[in-house]
Order: sequence, then C-alpha cells, then structure tokens
Amino acid sequence: MRRLNPNHTTDRIYRIDVLVGALSGRQPRFSQPTLFPRDLLDSRYPKIADSPLSANRTLKIALKGSPFGEKGIAYLQRAQILTMLRLSGGSSSDFVDEAEFSEAGTEHHNSKLIEVIQRTSVIYFGALQTPSIPFSSPMNRMSVREVCRAVESPANDNVWNQYPGIFIWVLLVGYAAAEQGSTEYNYFVCLLIKVALGAGYGWLDALTEAVKSFIRVKALAGG
Repeated sequence: MRRLNPNHTTDRIYRIDVLVGALSGRQPRFSQPTLFPRDLLDSRYPKIADSPLSANRTLKIALKGSPFGEKGIAYLQRAQILTMLRLSGGSSSDFVDEAEFSEAGTEHHNSKLIEVIQRTSVIYFGALQTPSIPFSSPMNRMSVREVCRAVESPANDNVWNQYPGIFIWVLLVGYAAAEQGSTEYNYFVCLLIKVALGAGYGWLDALTEAVKSFIRVKALAGG
C-alpha cells in the first residue's frame, strides 16, 4: 500500500481549510505549513498575486503594463484603496475619488477582460459604500450573470493564470453575490475550488491573505 506523504497531506488540509473559510465566511483555522523554503521560486516567479484585497503594493504599480490597461487598473486601484480604508475602520465617504482613478483610459483593450473588472467593481463598490449594498442583494443579480458570462470566455485564461490575485478577487465577489444554488453560484464555487487547490507555493500566502480580507469585507457589507 502506498504511504501518504505527510507534507502533502498537511498542505491539502490547509488548502481545504482556506476554501472552507472562503465559502463559509469564517476565518481559516490553521496557519500555513512550512513545507518548502520561501525563496523556492525566487524573484523569477512570473505570477503576480496582487489584488484589491492585498496591501503589499499599489495596483497602479503592480499592474503597470498589464492587459488590464488604464481603465481596468483604475477600477482595481480604487477597489484596493476602498478595501484598505474600510478594513482600517474608515468610511467610503473618507475616500477622495481622484481623476486618475475615476477617469477611463482611452487605449484599446480586451473588452471581455474590462467587462469582468468593471462588473465586479460595480458589485464591490456597492458593498463598500456607506450605506452598503450587501453582496447578496438582488440588486447584484444582473451584474453577477454578466461577470459569469465574461469569465466563461476562454480568451482571458492566460491573463487569469498570470494574475491569480485578480482572478480570486473576481471569483470571491461573484460567489458572494450569486444567488445560492444558482448556475452562477455553482460555477464560481467550482472555480474557487480549482484555483485554491492548484495554487502554487509562490502565491499561496497571497491567496490566504485575500480570503481573510474578503471575509472581513463581506462582514462589513452585511453579507
């Protein structure tokens, strides 16, 4: 009988714990196990795990020259600032929406990609505003369906692979806003499971941070 590798078993338990936290709205119970050196993939690791749920660096810098373009980066940067503001105890009314974040870029970019970011941002901004529109509000149903349709397009698979942090943000927002048991809800759950179980060690920390931050954001939004 094949013996189980204890490191692999511990890792799988940790990933499942993160997933359960994301889907149930509770903080993960376990700390990430130290299985490999943190510099295993070194600075050449190509994936960019930054997202509106992380505070390591501004997205304006992290996503410079990315396929999201000026318009997409403006939405994502605004989402990041609002996230950090609300998690620090501030209100959306304290946020000054400067022109560099609110004005759309004029360059041509993948319309499906921009649609995903824009529709996800509409839901997210509503949840973080004061008073908030809960993710689960029926007001978000149309946007959820549009996000789902846009994510289904295989045209952006390479982008999501390169920017897993942005993708997990999209999936968490879509899952939280979808009606439980709906086609969209099941679709986002399946993708969350796939992404979490396939997360490489180069961005597993970022995935955990994103889930923990989103759970807090969702609680502030009232569901």
